[in-house]
Amino acid sequence: MKSAIILVSTMTTLLSACGGGTGTGVDGLQEYQDLKVGFDGLALKYRDETATAVMPTEGTATYTGVAGFLFGAETVDADALAKTASTLTVNANFTNGGMSGSMTDFYYYDGSSVPGSLTITGGPLTGNTFTRPVTGNLFVDGDLRPIAGTVEGLFAGNDAKAVGVVGDLTATGSATAISVFGLAER
Repeated sequence: MKSAIILVSTMTTLLSACGGGTGTGVDGLQEYQDLKVGFDGLALKYRDETATAVMPTEGTATYTGVAGFLFGAETVDADALAKTASTLTVNANFTNGGMSGSMTDFYYYDGSSVPGSLTITGGPLTGNTFTRPVTGNLFVDGDLRPIAGTVEGLFAGNDAKAVGVVGDLTATGSATAISVFGLAER
């Protein structure tokens, strides 16, 4: 249970200094701001939740939310959720104990669209947690590059109403480390 509190508390702390960004892409800036506001709302809503004690055993659920990305030495500052944000989707099949997910629609805090999409490879749930590979392509260091890494996830709240993910990714041909964190709800 403590893991969920730490995960969500860490994400809430990362967002505590968030303010409005400025930039050049009017539509993209709105997209980024919508992602940021969505993440802020999820972080506040679930900050006191603990790990799901009894996971559902039937049915399926789709969780939607936001993922933030930090590249290299980037840190969260007053202008941004993280410099890059995306839509996060997690699909859970409680009947067979499986899950999968994706991160799409990436935006930089100045409003520019970031090419790429990432897939959380499907696999089993282990109680209220999962550790899964992430693959795909993402614009890093001036090029669209293959991405690989792992995310760890934790379901939180009664009836697994939310999920948090954290992980580390690498881009082929780049020394830039990529950290990802996200929250989603059903």
